[in-house]
Amino acid sequence: MNVNVTKTKIADALMMISGKRTYHGFRNMNKVPIVSFTYGENSAEILTPEKSWEINKYSPDGFEWGYSGSGPRQLALALLLEHYNKKIAKKLSLEFLKNVVSFFDEENWLMSEEDICAFVDSDKNDKFFDA
Repeated sequence: MNVNVTKTKIADALMMISGKRTYHGFRNMNKVPIVSFTYGENSAEILTPEKSWEINKYSPDGFEWGYSGSGPRQLALALLLEHYNKKIAKKLSLEFLKNVVSFFDEENWLMSEEDICAFVDSDKNDKFFDA
């Protein structure tokens, strides 16, 4: 019996069990923006704007990043919706755009689920949760 388990395989397994996501924005050969997310090395899915369009259609063209505009706002809303309810995602999407998505590298970026949660949980966003 071979019990050779690497730290990477253990980390990947824990990530898949815990459901933690990593998001990756990049551009294809035609410079079209693509956002994927993974649960580990071997499973990737594409994040599409349809779910976020049900809340608000900031950009009919879908996602963008690296500046403040309608495409980046759509991405901000979509990322927040992956982890929070509609009310929180909509309330925080402009702040998330201004403080996070607008600063993504134009060509390629990575963001973890923990990064998104840290932004939402930060003290500066307490004002959005007041009754």
